[in-house]
Amino acid sequence: NWCSGWLVPVLYVVIFGKLVEFFYTRLYHKIDNPNTLVYNFLLSLLILTFTIAIFVKPEQLTQENARFSNTFYQNDGVIFFNDQKCETCKLLKPARSKHCKYCGKCYLFFDHHCIWLNNCVGKGNYKWFFSFLILNVIVLTYSSVISFKLIEKVVRENNIGYDEFTYYSDELILFLISILLDIMLAWFAFETFKQVYYGMTTNETQKWFHVHDLIKTQELFTDGETFYEYLPNEDVFLSLNLKDNRAIHIPKESLK
Repeated sequence: NWCSGWLVPVLYVVIFGKLVEFFYTRLYHKIDNPNTLVYNFLLSLLILTFTIAIFVKPEQLTQENARFSNTFYQNDGVIFFNDQKCETCKLLKPARSKHCKYCGKCYLFFDHHCIWLNNCVGKGNYKWFFSFLILNVIVLTYSSVISFKLIEKVVRENNIGYDEFTYYSDELILFLISILLDIMLAWFAFETFKQVYYGMTTNETQKWFHVHDLIKTQELFTDGETFYEYLPNEDVFLSLNLKDNRAIHIPKESLK
């Protein structure tokens, strides 16, 4: 429902806000020649992209843009099929579109429903989602570097070892939280960048995983026009179109 959808974005705001508050109240005064302009600029950009990514919706599927999308993106018969109709919106779905069960609408170039934004990501707002993700990595990396330099400063000025945590507990807390979040988000950003590089969406990547598994197990066959999934235990074929679950009896020798 509406309330539960906003729990994760609110959680993000609380975590992010607490980290910023912790930095400015406990550590900022310890920095020699702080780059206040840079700090505030990065934080402002992050807040701006977060806000835009939440409230800018992807382009919703309509009868008009569906016809245009069909000429732009072709159904391939492997993960996208002709004459696929959304059972909820009652619209013919062009390739790369999908119905979101959380938003209750079909969107063009659908990537995924992002729980951190409580918004779908697709055509029209993907750049804001990606910018928000990259800025998170930049801010967390910057925070990790600053906190680690503060740890080095405490160790050097007090002539102590790195195992004496009580001297720099605040710096260590910020460093550990920042670096752990940074590693997770950097991995996610890298995977997202790979999808951008290969021109695929998250939705399409998940579908191709299934196709690749069929290729590895030698259970993908074609008659030159249509692709089939072979079920060896039942010795029958199924269409790759999940909406067509009929068992198809075709001589295996006629396929390749």
